[in-house]
Amino acid sequence: MRLKIQLPAIAGHLRVADCQAEGIVTLPEKSFESFLRSPWQSPRWTAEHALLDEDGRRIYSGILILREGGLDGVFAYNRGSRFAYLPGARAVVDTILQQAAEEIIQEGVENTNEGSWCYYFTELLEKMRLVVEPGNGTDKLLLDQLEQRPESAKVVMTDEYFDVSFYPEYCRSFADECAPSPLSDPEKAKEIARKLTKYLALHDGSTELYQVLHNELRLSNSEIEAMGFDLRHRYEPDQTQPCGLEIQ
Repeated sequence: MRLKIQLPAIAGHLRVADCQAEGIVTLPEKSFESFLRSPWQSPRWTAEHALLDEDGRRIYSGILILREGGLDGVFAYNRGSRFAYLPGARAVVDTILQQAAEEIIQEGVENTNEGSWCYYFTELLEKMRLVVEPGNGTDKLLLDQLEQRPESAKVVMTDEYFDVSFYPEYCRSFADECAPSPLSDPEKAKEIARKLTKYLALHDGSTELYQVLHNELRLSNSEIEAMGFDLRHRYEPDQTQPCGLEIQ
């Protein structure tokens, strides 16, 4: 996972803030209890996890082993020769993964034009210093977080990115299309038309308004006047009247 685990606790002589997990393993309850009783008997934590130096400080790099369904975990470091029990490890991991899922979801719903969005693992490294790689444990845990989000309809994980498909109602570009039109309610549509007509009749005596009513909507001058519009100074012959006949 390559995250700096920060917990308000001391695990033996190891400062918890100096842990950096390169991978995550989740063990079933019985396997985890067996591991706690004799962690040195398992050779699986010894590969490629040594001490690192960062800005002149010693950083312990290792594997974070979590209890399935539990809150605690163990940090295996120094090539699996040393172990630190971390009672709140799961909460730390969940918080970081929830932040990553939030980042992916929000970027997607705010920018997608097609209802789906690809978020590359490299972006998580750049923005959160979170390493997601196939098989490092973080990939599956973050996938679970994304699948639980109400915005996501489907999530596909590749070797390089998460491809998230969203429900349309959560996508900003689809918001207007998904919102119900007030004109679908006949009574509300009548009220809107009445108020708009009243407003235009009081405030608009333009040629453009007359052209819309008379030429585009094909309302006669008498019909326009009956609606409350005072546009007599704009009158043209009604289209149904013979050319040249003036209406008094």
